[in-house]
Amino acid sequence: AFACHSRTVDIFVGEGDGDRAGLSCDSMDAPAVLAAVDDGAFGEQDALKLLEQRCELTDDHLGRTFWELELGQELEGRGEHGRAHELFEKILTIAPSNIGALEGKKRTARALERWDVLVSTAEQLAELYQEPASAADLWSQAAEACIAHLEDSDRAELCCRRALALEPTNSKSFVHLLKILE
Repeated sequence: AFACHSRTVDIFVGEGDGDRAGLSCDSMDAPAVLAAVDDGAFGEQDALKLLEQRCELTDDHLGRTFWELELGQELEGRGEHGRAHELFEKILTIAPSNIGALEGKKRTARALERWDVLVSTAEQLAELYQEPASAADLWSQAAEACIAHLEDSDRAELCCRRALALEPTNSKSFVHLLKILE
């Protein structure tokens, strides 16, 4: 059962046959909540409700962002890509450079076949990544989506050139660029 009692979420594992292990969401620290969700201590819907309640009960932006990211990843893992995508976009309205939310948005955009969103999100991430090989890989992913799904060879070429400027040995971008220039 899942019940909310004045800003406290009580989760009971079991069917009320005496093995009820009550957990108060207010008193649970982050590792305890995450471990309980990951270990499958709750049914799928109860785990989602627990994470949703943690989001609602957290007053500070940083804490709320943490719980919303966890909820988004849980939704994504359950195949609820649309809901997860909306949650990642919500996080990005408050924290536009949040790497976790951008990564989640990119993954869910791919799952939802929103190629223009995938490309723009990969481009945003590439601008934020400090490590050249990772940024080049993101530019290459953007180029691949431009070629395969958007038929935008100009944008794909730009993405390839950005990748190769960061990592001249990036073979994916080199191959994509050769295809474009044929």
